[in-house]
Amino acid sequence: MARPSIHISMFFVVSFLFVTSILSRAITNQTTELDKLSRIREQLKKINKPSVKTIKSPDGDIIDCVLFHDQPAFDLPELKDQKTTLELPELPLGYNISEDTTTGVENFQLWSNSGEECPEGTIPILRTTEQDLLRASWIEVHI
Repeated sequence: MARPSIHISMFFVVSFLFVTSILSRAITNQTTELDKLSRIREQLKKINKPSVKTIKSPDGDIIDCVLFHDQPAFDLPELKDQKTTLELPELPLGYNISEDTTTGVENFQLWSNSGEECPEGTIPILRTTEQDLLRASWIEVHI
């Protein structure tokens, strides 16, 4: 007949292996999440360009006024060489946007209702957040 101390020792060994297995999975999951956040932050550095001015919208969005030639579209391989050849488009001579009543279009950008504008030579771009990228990756996985 086996002594009780052997049973107790076996119980502790099995318990130790079980706890170690659970902790190992938890650490692996945590490392995976940290890697994912690290990749997202690196992606955000590539997407969000340095801004000349930042505007906070009443609905919580952040609008960055980015130099025309730094806009994300120029990151595309097809447009990479266009940076030096393209110029900022201008409004037609004599056109005054505040006097334009012919369009009848309401301003649908909440951030511009406050009267704030991007400086000349810049364009407004919605800042991409970590939540935006997480939401996009969730959609890719579940569609």
